[in-house]
Amino acid sequence: MDFFNINDNDIMKVEKEYKIYIWTRKPKKTINTCMSGWDIDIKELKEIHKNMKKKLGCSGTLKKEEIFDFDNKQLVFTLSCNCISEIKSMLLSNGINEKNIIIKV
Repeated sequence: MDFFNINDNDIMKVEKEYKIYIWTRKPKKTINTCMSGWDIDIKELKEIHKNMKKKLGCSGTLKKEEIFDFDNKQLVFTLSCNCISEIKSMLLSNGINEKNIIIKV
């Protein structure tokens, strides 16, 4: 099953160039994986987040946060697992160019 297949429109084949940032943080005992940089509609973004949580078997949130050196708040996926490699392989298998995926350490 294609976890990005939401409706008739293939949202992952957007013509715009954008960067998806992936990083981890440890707010308490668990490690969380975060993503930001999506340039798509909020409804589609929520559906992608829901499908990723289901596929990875974890919980998570989607909210606006101040990250890195950006001037305004960005929408950030937060998943309650340490799953950078799984997320990267999902993105690559669904048509995201590897040069558009930036992993922050």
